[in-house]
Amino acid sequence: MRHITIFWCQHPIFVYSLGMVKKTQEIQHYDFIIIGQGLAGSLLAWSLIQADSKVCIISDQQHSASRVAAGLINPVAGQRFVLADLTPQMLEWCKVFYQDIETKLDIKVYHEQAMLRLFNNEKEQLNGEKRLAQENYQPFLSNTDVPKNVSADHGGIKQHQTAWLDTNTLLD
Repeated sequence: MRHITIFWCQHPIFVYSLGMVKKTQEIQHYDFIIIGQGLAGSLLAWSLIQADSKVCIISDQQHSASRVAAGLINPVAGQRFVLADLTPQMLEWCKVFYQDIETKLDIKVYHEQAMLRLFNNEKEQLNGEKRLAQENYQPFLSNTDVPKNVSADHGGIKQHQTAWLDTNTLLD
């Protein structure tokens, strides 16, 4: 039997079980109802609640891809090592946003850490080397030696201004 509970409503209002509805408290007015409490649904709810909206999330809370996601914040993405136009502003926004959550909830979820990016093939290696030579990529990429215990036929580069998000702690 699958149960779906409505969360973020102070207390659950309904528990759905095989199409039957069990009322557990009086119906309230909500400004927004969000379906799914993965990372996107939870962060949207957080932002709306910070803006004084009444929010209700409907979720089974068990089947979220966000629970197994790596949670990487990476300014240079893809096989072509693409840097978005507003990368510095977006990175600063992420840092402030997640640190605000950490402060208000007394948790640690945002971890700044440089990342080693391994090249999968020669084409990716050439793209990475091309980006290393471009001035606007300098704050985000640098040459590095791949550790000897890591198998990397095509080498790799070090990525800076990267972070990882502890998605499970954030969603709990």
